[in-house]
Amino acid sequence: MEQKHQQACSSFSAIPSYYDVASNIQRLKNHGYTNDEISFIIANQNPRDYVTYIEPLIRKREIVDDTHSYYQRLLHQKARDSSEAINLYNFADPDSHSNLYIPISTKSLVPSLRELTLNVLDKHSYPVALLAGVSNEQKQRLTNLLCYSGEMNGHFLELLLSGFPTHIQLRDCSWLTKVEFLKYFETLVTSELEVLQLDKCGSIITDETVYDTLAKPGNSLSKLTSLSIAGAYDLNNEGLELLVSSVTALRYINLTKCVRLTATGLDILADSFGSTLKELYIDGFNLINTKGILKALKRFKQLQVLSLAGIRDLSDAFIKDYIMACGRNLKGLVLKDCVNLTNVSMRFIADFSRRLNVFDISNMCKLTDSSLGYFMNRFRQLSTLKLYRNLFSDEAIAAFLEIAGKTLEELSLNSIDKVGHLTAMSLAKNAKNLHTLDLSQCRNLRDRDLALIVSRCLSLRTLKLVGCSQLTDVFLRGSSNSEIRIIGLKSTPIWSKIFFMN
Repeated sequence: MEQKHQQACSSFSAIPSYYDVASNIQRLKNHGYTNDEISFIIANQNPRDYVTYIEPLIRKREIVDDTHSYYQRLLHQKARDSSEAINLYNFADPDSHSNLYIPISTKSLVPSLRELTLNVLDKHSYPVALLAGVSNEQKQRLTNLLCYSGEMNGHFLELLLSGFPTHIQLRDCSWLTKVEFLKYFETLVTSELEVLQLDKCGSIITDETVYDTLAKPGNSLSKLTSLSIAGAYDLNNEGLELLVSSVTALRYINLTKCVRLTATGLDILADSFGSTLKELYIDGFNLINTKGILKALKRFKQLQVLSLAGIRDLSDAFIKDYIMACGRNLKGLVLKDCVNLTNVSMRFIADFSRRLNVFDISNMCKLTDSSLGYFMNRFRQLSTLKLYRNLFSDEAIAAFLEIAGKTLEELSLNSIDKVGHLTAMSLAKNAKNLHTLDLSQCRNLRDRDLALIVSRCLSLRTLKLVGCSQLTDVFLRGSSNSEIRIIGLKSTPIWSKIFFMN
C-alpha cells in the first residue's frame, strides 16, 4: 500500500498542467471512468483545470484504502495551506461513500457594492447635498460609519436634521460643542421624531440646552418612542423632567452613565411611563440611595428589558428583591460588570425569570459552574447569552449547551480560558440556530474545533476570533458555509467588517 501511495505521489508531481479539455477527458477514459462519471465531473468542475481531473483519478483508481492518512500527509508535505491541498483532502473525505466527491470551492469575501459606496461617502461626506429618498436604515449605516471613523461633521448633521426627520441616531456626539449643539438643534422640527439617539453627549445636554432645543416651547415629541442620551453626565433630574415633559409614547430610554441622575429621576420617569415603558438602561447609575432606586424600578410594571451593567456595588439582596417582585415580566437582563453578584443572584433569576431570551452576565468573577447548573433546565427561550470573561469550565459550558443550545442565536464566550474541544462539540451538535458566535481570546481551541463548528452550525454568519493567534483560516477551506464572516484572524481586515455589522 505504501508503494501505491508513493506511486500516486510521484504521478501527481510529474503531471503537467493540462489545459486541453479533450486530453483530460481521454485521460479519464483511459483510467476506466464511464461517460456518466465524466459528464458529472465536467458539470461540476472547470474543464480547463487539470487538478479537478487528476484528483478524482487518484481518488478512484490509484488509492484503494488508507486515503485519509495519505492525503493528510500530502496536505502538509506537498502543498500546505494551498487550495489544491484542501481540495485533495476533500476528495479523500473518509465519510464519503461515493467514488467522486466534488468539493465546494472556497470564495473570497469581496466587499459588496453597498459597502464600497458607503466607504466612499465616509471619506467624501461634504459633497453630499441632500439625503432625500435615502431610507432610515441606510442613513443609519452611513452615520455609524462616519461616527466610527471620526468623519462626522456639522454639514452631514444638518442634512440629517433637515425637513421632518423621524430618526436621528448619533452613536458618538463627542465631537459636538455646546455652541454647535444649540446651532444645529434649535431649528429642529420634532413633530415627526420617533427615535432620538445622542450617545456620548457629555456636557452638551443640560437642563439649559434641553430647554433651548428639544423641549423648547412649541416643540412636540408626541411621537417619540425611543430616547438614548448615554453619557450625558451634566444632565440632572430637572433636565430629565423637562426633556420628557412633552413625550407621551416613550417605550425605550437609555440613561447609561448619566451620573447626576438619582432615584428622583427614576421616579419622574415612573410617574409618566410606569405603565408603558418596555426597556430601561441605567448602566453605571448612582446607587447612593439603593432603596429609593429599587422602589422606583418596581413602579415600571411593563418593563421587559432592564440593564444594570457596570453598577459595581449592586448586591445579591437588591437583585433578589427586584427579581422576586418583577422578574416574571423580564425578557432581557444585563448585569455585565456587576462584580459583586454571586451564584445567589443567579439562582433567583433562574427561578423567577424563566422568560428571559437575552441575558448578559459578562465579567462576573464570583460566578461558578453552579450558576450554569441553575440555568440549565429553566431557560427555554434564551436566544442571546453573553458570558464574557467568566470562570466557567469547558465541561459546564458544554453541558449547558446540550440543554439550552438549541434556541441560542447569539453567544459570547469571549475570554473564557477553559473553553475547548467539549464546548466545540456541543456547539456543533446543538447550536443549529446560532448566527453570531464570539470565541475571541479562547486559546484552547484548535483549527479542528473551528472546522467542526463551521461545518455543523450552518446558520452561523458572524464568527469573532480576535486574539486567537493559534488559529489559521485553514478550517474555512472547503466549508459549505460560504456566508460566514470572520472577524479577528490575521488574514481578515477587522475594522472594515465591524463597521457594517449593525
